[in-house]
Amino acid sequence: MDYKGALEDYNKAIELDPDNIKAYDKRGNVKSNLLDYKGGIEDYTKVIERDPDNIPAYYKRGIASMNLHYYNFAIKDFTKIIELDPDNIPAYYRRASQRHNAEDYKGSIEDYTKIIELDPDNIIAYSERAKTKQYRDTKNNRLEDYEGSIEDYTKILELDPDNIKAYNERGWAKSRLKDYKGSMEDFTKVINLKPDEDSYSDRGNAKRNLEDYKGAIEDYTKALKLNPNKTSYYLQQIATSKSRVEDYKGAIEDYTKLIELEPDEVYFLFARGYVKELSGDLNGACADWEKAANSDDTYFVQLSKKHLMMPKCQNYSSPDNIIVDELPEFNKAGTTLAGGNGEGSASNQLSHPTGIALDASGNLYIADTNNHRIQKWTPGATEGITVAEDKERSRSSIITYPTGITLDASGNMYITDTENNNIKKWALGATEGLIIIGEGGTTDRGGYAANQLNNPAAITIDTYGNLYIADRENHRIQEWAPLATIGTTVARGLRFPSDVALDAAGNLYIADTENNRIQKWESGAREGTTVAGGNEKGSRAYQLFHPQGITLDASGNMYIADTENNRIQMWAPGAIEGTTIAGGNGEGSAANQLSLPRGITLDSSGNLYIADTGNNRIQKYAPVDN
Repeated sequence: MDYKGALEDYNKAIELDPDNIKAYDKRGNVKSNLLDYKGGIEDYTKVIERDPDNIPAYYKRGIASMNLHYYNFAIKDFTKIIELDPDNIPAYYRRASQRHNAEDYKGSIEDYTKIIELDPDNIIAYSERAKTKQYRDTKNNRLEDYEGSIEDYTKILELDPDNIKAYNERGWAKSRLKDYKGSMEDFTKVINLKPDEDSYSDRGNAKRNLEDYKGAIEDYTKALKLNPNKTSYYLQQIATSKSRVEDYKGAIEDYTKLIELEPDEVYFLFARGYVKELSGDLNGACADWEKAANSDDTYFVQLSKKHLMMPKCQNYSSPDNIIVDELPEFNKAGTTLAGGNGEGSASNQLSHPTGIALDASGNLYIADTNNHRIQKWTPGATEGITVAEDKERSRSSIITYPTGITLDASGNMYITDTENNNIKKWALGATEGLIIIGEGGTTDRGGYAANQLNNPAAITIDTYGNLYIADRENHRIQEWAPLATIGTTVARGLRFPSDVALDAAGNLYIADTENNRIQKWESGAREGTTVAGGNEKGSRAYQLFHPQGITLDASGNMYIADTENNRIQMWAPGAIEGTTIAGGNGEGSAANQLSLPRGITLDSSGNLYIADTGNNRIQKYAPVDN
């Protein structure tokens, strides 16, 4: 179609008749086809001004707003359609999707429920409602209604008994409720209907959680045959499962194959040593750890040296058998440094604190999220001082749900103004901030362009002043050089990353929250390496459950806020499981308990500071020798 010519014709028609509704409507269509959605919105608005009950115009304007990610404007248009036509199913669908994008999951569910009332056999509505029930918004409001999701998938299966997707999704939801038997049954149904790699892999995971390691090995083997391109992944799962059933010979053979396939992946060498130790071959185990200790991977070097200095390797001759320090230990009970006086906005209270940072003098800076402010607590203080807060003087002074904070060497604060999708720099002693990142400070709408952020969750800074931002809703980490106008994506393929930390070598460590793992990204890397978790969400020592905070000590030990497990896990370099050093005693407010911990940091003396978010307090855990 000659859109340019059509546009000229409609322009002329409107010049001749400024009230020509049809011409405005047609010109809006042409502009939208040319991706000029703002122009389309202007024309559809002209139609609506002249015909306030014009449902198609509201619908088209809503679609154009959707394409611009103007979720709230789109919601208003679809709401107007529903007011004019309460049984308009397409409008409910569109409003539901936009409510979802705006994280109004409850509203989205209400719309899908209305569609089901109007059309009780609407499988799509059941499916979308089921998926939405599983979400949690960025303000940590709980919604994860897996039971309700399972009910919807069950209804779909009543309507369509061979619906493979419903079996898959129901199996996934059951696994989140730790109903691994039910999960396995659903994946078995998928395999009976149409076997594929994913269904065997998912059933293998369920069997592994049921400790049916032999069954897991069978399923992983079938998945591997269907997709040889994932040999490393499945062979690793098979080797791990073989070691659980004491088939050490088979596990060693598999790790040997993995080493041949990926000679630079030191983990396989270290793991083979671990299995050799279990098999009684201490000399072989120590030989593998010696090789790992001579690799270029700092973390496996440190961990391997720890193994080499233990009695089991003392009779093994090695010129590199260097004794290293033992892992740090912490007191089991924490001390409340800030807050802990109930949720509130008084100077001695906090409300949902998340990010925390320390300056060289030991002053603690707290992102007091639900109070929309940053609090400074000096050592020994019983009250905080507000050093940045939500003020209406200008857009630069507005802070809404701040979640992350970091300091530079001069004491300037950098704050993730989460709901406003920007980063604010708050100079030391300033009464107002400066927007330095987030579409040039012109709008509070999030986006995915290089000069935009979408729900930034955390921030850190390196010695050169480069900022690293966990761009949560864009599932990426953005690096912003000083004075840059656009960011560079340095890590992607994540799911709702919530925190980012740097080691001395400039490697990034990312709390990849929805993937229940910590990822390490070396400078310039095209993909990350899982260094903690990544074994589905759970509470075992080798698992994490929605980790949302991370920091490192000088030895490379990771300290992870394992949020949904209400604990802090320490993972030594190269470790295959973590050690609980704080919390882990159920969710609660006692001195040895935590509730949804988020931010985490260390001071120069090795004291650990934790944003105990659900308890509205900051806890300090001292090393045993302090």
